[in-house]
Amino acid sequence: MTGKFILLVQPASDESLRIQSQLAEAGYRVMAVSSDDEAVAQLERLNFFPPDLLLTPLSGVPEGSQTIARLRENALTENVPVVVLSTGEADDRMQALRLGFQHVPPPHDGEELLLTVGMAIEQHRDDRLLTGTLSQLSVADLLQTLETTRRSGTVTFRDRGRTATLWLREGQIIDAEADGGLRGQEAVFALAGWHEGSFEAGFGPVSVPARMTTSTSFLLLEAMRRRDEAQRSESLPHAALPDPPPPPPPSVMAVHRALTLLAVTSSYAAEHLERPLLARRLEEQRQALLAEHPRLAAFQVGAEANVAVGDGLGEMSEIDVDELVLAVSTWLRSFFERTEKSLPGRFSIEKLRALTEAVRDDLKNLGFYRALGLDIEAEPDAEEETS
Repeated sequence: MTGKFILLVQPASDESLRIQSQLAEAGYRVMAVSSDDEAVAQLERLNFFPPDLLLTPLSGVPEGSQTIARLRENALTENVPVVVLSTGEADDRMQALRLGFQHVPPPHDGEELLLTVGMAIEQHRDDRLLTGTLSQLSVADLLQTLETTRRSGTVTFRDRGRTATLWLREGQIIDAEADGGLRGQEAVFALAGWHEGSFEAGFGPVSVPARMTTSTSFLLLEAMRRRDEAQRSESLPHAALPDPPPPPPPSVMAVHRALTLLAVTSSYAAEHLERPLLARRLEEQRQALLAEHPRLAAFQVGAEANVAVGDGLGEMSEIDVDELVLAVSTWLRSFFERTEKSLPGRFSIEKLRALTEAVRDDLKNLGFYRALGLDIEAEPDAEEETS
C-alpha cells in the first residue's frame, strides 16, 4: 500500500494529527482538510489525480457528506473507496452500512484503522475493464484520453483475427506488440490504422519493463504523418525513419491537437450529458459555424459524440494552421458557453486548461490557448505565497 493517497476530512485536533501520523508511518500519503468545503475545493484542484481513498465522517447528512457526493458525480472518481470515521452511535454505523461504506468506530486509531483502510483500497482497486468498439471510440481518441488522464494498465485490441496489445504507465505507452511480429513503435503505427474491431482496457499497475520512451502523442502524430505519406504515394515503399523520427510539421501537429481537444471535451462532457444529447449539441454548434469557418466541414461527430476527421480536410501540408486553430477553438468556445448556461459552474472554458495540462505546451505554441482565451495563465502558487 506504500504511496497510496488518502484524503482525510477531520476537524483540526489532536485526533486528526494522530490519524495522520499513523497513516504516514504506514506508508500512505495524506492530505488532511478540516471541512467538507475544503475537501471539495481540493478535489477540484486535483482533477485527474483523485485520492485512492476518502476517510471522512458522514457529517450528519442522510446521504453522506458533500465530499462523497462530489466524488460520486464524477465518472473519474465515482469508485474511490470511502471509509467512515463513525461516532460510535448505532444510527451512525447503520447509515454507513446503508451507504455501503466500511467504518471505523472511535477512538479511530490503532490497528483497526490501518486494517480497514488497507482492505478498502484493496477491494476497490481500479482494475475494472473498459470495453468498447473502435467505431465508437477510435484508437487515437482512446489513447489521447488515457494519456491526458495519465492512466496505467493494459489495452488489448481485436479485429477480424488480429490482436494488438499496449502497456501504459501514467498515460505513456511503454511497450506494444501486434500480430506479425511487430513490437514497440512499429506495433503502435500499425494499430493506429485500425478502424474496426474492439478494445478492452484493464487499469492498474503494470510490471512490464519500459521499452519505449517516446510520448503517446508523438507516436500518434507520426502514425498520422505516415498515413498521409502513404496516401500520396501508395505505390512507393515506406522509407525507413531515423530513430527518433523528425518532428512532424505544424499542420499535422495542429490537426492532432485539435482532435485531442475535441476528444478531451467529449470525454469530460459525457460525465454530465448523455452521449446522444452531447453528440447533437456538438453537431449543432458545428453546423451553426460552418459558414464562418468552412474548415469545420472536415470534422465528423459520431453518434457517441466521438469526433473524427474526414476526407474534406485535404492535404496535411496545405492546411492553414491559424485557420484550423481558430475554427476548432471557436467551435469549442461556443459549445462550452452554451453548455455552461445549462450547467452553471461546470463548463467554464477554463476547464479546458486543467483538462489539457499534459499537452499545454503544444496547445500554446500552436495558438489554441490564445484562440480559446486561455493565453493568460493564473499563478495560484505565487498568489498564495504573497498572501
